[in-house]
Amino acid sequence: SYDQTLSAADLSYDIGFSDPQSDDRGQFKGTLSDLAFSGTSTVPTGVDAADMPALLEAGLAFDGQFTFASGTSTISGVSGSETFDMGTSSDGGVIGMSMDRQHLSYDLSQVGTQVRIAGSDIPFPLALSMAEAGIKLMIPLEKSQEEQDFAMGITLRDFVVPEMLWGLIDPTGQLPHDPATLVLDLAGKGKVLFDMFDPEAMKDVEKGNAQPGELNALTVNRLQVSAAGAELTGTGDFTFNNDDLTSFDGMPAPSGAANLKLTGANTLIDKLIQMGLMSDSDAMGARMMMGMLAVPGEGEDTLTSKIEISEDGQIHANGQRIK
Repeated sequence: SYDQTLSAADLSYDIGFSDPQSDDRGQFKGTLSDLAFSGTSTVPTGVDAADMPALLEAGLAFDGQFTFASGTSTISGVSGSETFDMGTSSDGGVIGMSMDRQHLSYDLSQVGTQVRIAGSDIPFPLALSMAEAGIKLMIPLEKSQEEQDFAMGITLRDFVVPEMLWGLIDPTGQLPHDPATLVLDLAGKGKVLFDMFDPEAMKDVEKGNAQPGELNALTVNRLQVSAAGAELTGTGDFTFNNDDLTSFDGMPAPSGAANLKLTGANTLIDKLIQMGLMSDSDAMGARMMMGMLAVPGEGEDTLTSKIEISEDGQIHANGQRIK
């Protein structure tokens, strides 16, 4: 058993490579400051270190977190007449990872990210920024007929694109150029029906000769999408009947409900029509769909919707049956 901590004032790296058969070359370099790591691990003895299934079965486990206060990186390359250059910087981040016989999980996040991209195939340099970027993933590893927990999520908060790009899409400034946000947080239960460390079992799954698993339940803890003055938020909770693969065209039949809220959609559609990016007929179709699935909510240009799916396959929107 190990209990580890590490700290370092800074880390720098500079890697260069070249193709001996051509003039192609590249470089990757960067720095990280105020690094810290803490973690625990258990490593079984008397087991072949190359036999991952045996190690996990014998109790291999680790759980650790790596943090840094700031970082920079650059990637550049030349291939014939083509060039590419990208640079990033951030105000810190966290890299978390854990693994045992049942689960593997990652939790990665970074704040204050700045990205610049240039290259011979890019008409002008791009500069992007995000207040927060993150991804999390927890997947079950053990083959079992019992339900196991899983989770996944992505966060892109306050994503800003340069005004030069906005100028190509919206030269007259009719749309709000506010930062965009995407947040999706999912959790659920499922079954793993094959040994993912068995190469033969993996081949059977890839060939479609074996079922990899079952989805039994899914919870949308949070959904948020905002851009150009419109925002969609929601939550949901569903279970899935894996014995019914006909009601929804091969997908396990879901049952449950989702609650959604949409603001600013009609205003955005009006502006897209004025800009010539959406036709009147397309706008009419979109508004008819919103009218069928949603009802007016509190506040101006606000729609809400409760989508319910019953165990017998019926779908209701705000109490009105649509399937």
